[in-house]
Amino acid sequence: MSRTTQKQEITKEHIESQVSLYDLISKYTQLKSVAGKYKGFCPVHSERTPSFTLDTNKGIYKCFGCGFGGNNIFSFVMQKENLDFRQSMEFLSREFSVNKDLIVKPRIIIPQDEIEIDFDKIKFKQPHKDYYKRLLIPEDFLNKKNIYATESFAINRKKFKMEDGWYAFVYDAGEKGCKILLLGENTPWKWRTNVPNSYLWYFDKDRMYNDLFICKSVKDAVCMEYHFGLDCIATQNESHLILLDKNYNRINKKAKRKIVAYGSDFQGWHESWLLTYYTGWNYFNVDNYLYDNYEIEDISDQIDAFGVSPIREQLIKKGFLK
Repeated sequence: MSRTTQKQEITKEHIESQVSLYDLISKYTQLKSVAGKYKGFCPVHSERTPSFTLDTNKGIYKCFGCGFGGNNIFSFVMQKENLDFRQSMEFLSREFSVNKDLIVKPRIIIPQDEIEIDFDKIKFKQPHKDYYKRLLIPEDFLNKKNIYATESFAINRKKFKMEDGWYAFVYDAGEKGCKILLLGENTPWKWRTNVPNSYLWYFDKDRMYNDLFICKSVKDAVCMEYHFGLDCIATQNESHLILLDKNYNRINKKAKRKIVAYGSDFQGWHESWLLTYYTGWNYFNVDNYLYDNYEIEDISDQIDAFGVSPIREQLIKKGFLK
């Protein structure tokens, strides 16, 4: 008795797991590594000076000359080759000989040990002290804001041993979970979290705010509060859709003036623009020339590079600080 089998098709997941943005874009332009990102001549317009940037950690690309940009391999092909989504899948499958029987899964580190820990007893390690020292924030304030440090990977009050050379920041949200920043010796910073993406860090539902800064990261919110005494919350993501769907009414009712501070990289700028366009909220961030020339994306980056004074001057100029 014969058995018929359904032909397996190449899916979006097959393509995404086997084709990287770097490999795709490298087919169109030569990329050079600069300060953790890649730069080159724009693939869609002629220019004398390279203005195209690829950030492989965030999965975004942008040309600062013509505005060409996006955040995945399909959008790049659709824009560059003038194809629809299905055609872009066919194009990528053909150009990169995608194997329908192979899905390359991301490498997962399986914890060997799991023990309960008391966050209050975790001591700051020197790499973490050095990092926050550059942001000019003392350890006692970080403890007050539920920011801890350990050389183990901590999630939801558990501790998992990691590879040698790894450290972790732990941003504790109590019953909601934890947000973790991993630092690797040869690996860029990576975020891990088990906190719901609609959670508002440091948002007090029982008080009214005059000015409320909406930051993308906990470290930006902590910097703004400590150095300038401003009320800040963090969204832990840059999606305007999540904020509008889950938190627009909560924020709008509790603050007189709302200020979006999501970052000056392409994704941060784009999401900030959408938020301010749909809500009428205010906007504040580091100057774009700092990102274009120094790869400085957000408030904590600018404090790390230039100290507190430039941000203070910008806040005064914008009328957010006296």
